[in-house]
This record gives sequence, structure tokens and C-alpha cells, in this order.
Amino acid sequence: MVSSMKPPATRPTLPPCHGIKKRLHKEDFYPKNFFDPLTLLTGKNSPGTMPNKLAFAHEPPLKHDTLNIVLATRNQKKTEEIRRILAGTGVLLQNLTDFPACPDVEEDGVTFQENAAKKALQVAGFTGLTALADDSGLVVDCLGGAPGVWSARYAGLGASDADNVHKLLRAVRDYSPAERTARFECVLSLAHPDGRVFHFHGSVLGHIIDTPRGVNGFGYDPVFVPTPFDQTFAEMPGAQKDAISHRGRALVAFAAALRESVGMMG
Repeated sequence: MVSSMKPPATRPTLPPCHGIKKRLHKEDFYPKNFFDPLTLLTGKNSPGTMPNKLAFAHEPPLKHDTLNIVLATRNQKKTEEIRRILAGTGVLLQNLTDFPACPDVEEDGVTFQENAAKKALQVAGFTGLTALADDSGLVVDCLGGAPGVWSARYAGLGASDADNVHKLLRAVRDYSPAERTARFECVLSLAHPDGRVFHFHGSVLGHIIDTPRGVNGFGYDPVFVPTPFDQTFAEMPGAQKDAISHRGRALVAFAAALRESVGMMG
């Protein structure tokens, strides 16, 4: 799913993004019409059409000059995951380790989209380059949507992945396995220094298990089993996780939009 917006003059009051249950369809990630995100780089605002196919790295490279994009993160594992999924798209990715003076952005939004947009806009404004930010997290139904937008700091500021997982497992221990349904959500925001911003959404359903399993990935990956698999995200090879993950789906929509926009531009 992709949408565009201009930043509001004042921050709107938005409803929490937890507590919503729905069956996912391909239309959730591939809407019929969207505004081409490459217009953020070309200055044009022509509408386009999303292709009804996935756009992973095995497809032909894009026929255009390299696009320079700054990832609004210093998380190297997240950077590696994004680079892996966007391999072959012609996008040259840097992250905030290349801009050590760039200040941290306070994630005080009430939705993933609000946080992602704020990070992308501030990084684009600081660097003068197009910026790609994501905000993602785990939404657990029996916990009323927690940890949600607080996923990275669920156990407190500066908490490690292990700290957050430990707190989560303590929070769900009195619930049955059938009650531990959950989903990972991701919103990617692509922002240009002039203030325009585009959003890409991805989500994956699953459930929380009792004991961490696996050594791959990061965050809550060792305790999240995506439907209909038996492995946790942390037990999956990177390519398998990329193909079904919330961030992977959002990046697929982004990559597909880039490919389609290049086709329109000839």
C-alpha cells in the first residue's frame, strides 16, 4: 500500500494503530493507483499504476542512474536487511553512520506512520538528500496492541532486544497459545528535502511462543512465528524472512513502484 501526503502544519491527533484485525489481501500491498514515489527525485507528480507482481532482487536491474537515498537509522542489521531486499534496484543506500552529526529523532508519534514520516522528513532536511525511514513493531492482541509503537523501548529507554523479549514473554505467560495472536507492522516513509513524503505499508500475521528460538534477525524475531509457518523469524534464512516479513512487503511495494515509474519514464 502506498500513499502520499504533505506534512501538516501541526501534528494531527491520530488513533492508535493497534487493535485492528483484518485478513490481508494482495490489494493491501498493491493498490491499483498510486502517486509514483520516484517523483520525489524527479520533481514530477504524474500518477502511475502498480504492477500486479512482486519486485524482488531477481528481477532485471532498473534502467536509470543510481538513486542516492539515506536510511534514517544507525541499526546495521536493519540496514543489511533493507539492502538485501533492494539489491538490483539501482538504489545506493547510506545510513546515519555516514552522517554522525545528524541528531536523533524523538519517536513521539502515536502511529507507525507518524514516527516514520517524522524521521524521514528530519533526516532529509538535515542531509539535503532523499531519506527513507521505517517505523515498525509488534502488535500483540492479548496485550491490547502492546508493545506497538513502543516496541524498540518496551522494557525502557536503552533496553536491549533480550530485555524487550523477556518483558514480552512475562506479559503473555498467563495467556494460552491460541490467545497469543500477533502481527508485525511496518510503515516506510520516503521524504524529499522539499517536504513531500510517501508511505509504504506491510504487515504479517503470526503468534508468540514461550521460548526464544533461532539466532538470525533481531528484535522480537526469536519469539514470533509467522502464519502458516512453524519456524520463528530468527530460525529462517534471511531470504525466506525477506519474502514474507512486514518490512519485506513494504519494501517490495517501494521497489515495485520504482520499477513501474522507470517504465513510465521510458
